[in-house]
Amino acid sequence: MDILPNKKKFIQLADSSCRIPVFGEERILNLDPFLLFQELYKNSEQSFLFESGKGPIETSQYSIFGNSNSRHIKFFGSQASLYTDGILKKKFTKINEAFKLLNFEQDTHQVDYLPHFWGGWVGFVGYEAITLFENISLNTNQNLPDLSFMEVERIFIYDHSSNKLKFILSGLNKTKESDYEEFILEIKQVWIEVGQVLKTLNYDSPYSNEKKNTFISTTPKSLLNKEDYIKKVNRAKTYISEGDIYQANISQKFEAPFNQDPLILYKRLRKINPSPFSGFLKYDDLVLVSSSPER
Repeated sequence: MDILPNKKKFIQLADSSCRIPVFGEERILNLDPFLLFQELYKNSEQSFLFESGKGPIETSQYSIFGNSNSRHIKFFGSQASLYTDGILKKKFTKINEAFKLLNFEQDTHQVDYLPHFWGGWVGFVGYEAITLFENISLNTNQNLPDLSFMEVERIFIYDHSSNKLKFILSGLNKTKESDYEEFILEIKQVWIEVGQVLKTLNYDSPYSNEKKNTFISTTPKSLLNKEDYIKKVNRAKTYISEGDIYQANISQKFEAPFNQDPLILYKRLRKINPSPFSGFLKYDDLVLVSSSPER
């Protein structure tokens, strides 16, 4: 296993940066990131998996997965709340102050040995978040945040072009020589766990043990009636004829009861709808499952 940076470079970087990533890397041929994620994080309360690899290398080189370091920030309209281990730590009434939290510290710098994402905040921005930037009135679901992000300091990245798997870790003010030694120890321990998991993975038929059960027992119900939908279509036609827009995605929400493991739903979705990009984003109170042909 290769580990970067070495201790000498780590100490040099510590002179000017308060956060330095360290990673271990090994070549693993034809790894299915989902299978590894499923085993490593199946019991995690907050975790994520962003998959690519089905397309041109320029847009589908990396798949990324990991879990939260315990910090989670949620935005509802013009207010935001910061949680640590599920406990409310701070409320923001000035939304710009909350957005600043999503930036790295000023004395955190990029490193030449990791040209891609190596830590920070992972989450989603809902369509309703447009009200924070445009003077638009929307009827939003206050049970769901407009934006939600978890902080991550431990992540895996699989490079589909080189077949190399990296485990990257960092920490705020973890810049002492003893911190480096602790990072190295953790990397080695994690790779032992990864090696044990890899021996158990079924690459030939990852869906063979999946039960052919019905996920949703009732027909999904639209939250928009036909009359209102037609009004939206006619409004979009007017905007197009007046030159305000040239296209519109007239979508609608559906809902249905679901009481099974969301990860199994994601597993089924990536099987029946393989796409260039798919994702699984799990919070303690919300799970997003996505499979998209769009880049």
